[in-house]
Amino acid sequence: MTDPLLAVTLFAEFFTVGVVPLAEAELAVALSALFFTVGVVPLAEAELALAELALFLTVGV
Repeated sequence: MTDPLLAVTLFAEFFTVGVVPLAEAELAVALSALFFTVGVVPLAEAELALAELALFLTVGV
């Protein structure tokens, strides 16, 4: 399972540094929020969103 603390950290980095395109970040936030609050997003989709966000944060692709 994706670590919620990691998710919060990644989102905090986005909002403070702003290196992730807004649309991608909003998608990741929306999917993760759905998963963490009501569990309706499959874990694989939430992890994919977080992985994409991490990729944008680290290499800026």
